[in-house]
Amino acid sequence: MENLGLIVALLGSAFTIVAAMIAMMLWVRSEANVDRRDIVNLIVAIKEDVHAIQLEVKNFHGRLCDIEARRKT
Repeated sequence: MENLGLIVALLGSAFTIVAAMIAMMLWVRSEANVDRRDIVNLIVAIKEDVHAIQLEVKNFHGRLCDIEARRKT
C-alpha cells in the first residue's frame, strides 16, 4: 500500500486525459455540424441565384430571337 498515492495519481491523470479527449471530440463534432448547416444554406442560396440567372439568360435569348426574327422579315 506504499504506492497507493502513485496509483491514484496515474488513474487520475488517465481519467483526465480521456475526459479531455472526449470533450474535444464532442466540441469538434458540434462545430462540424454548424459548419455543415452553413454550407447547406450557402448551397441553397447559390442554387437560387443560378436559377435566377438561368431564367434571365432564357429571357435574353428569347428577346434576341425576336429581334432577329423581326429583322429578317
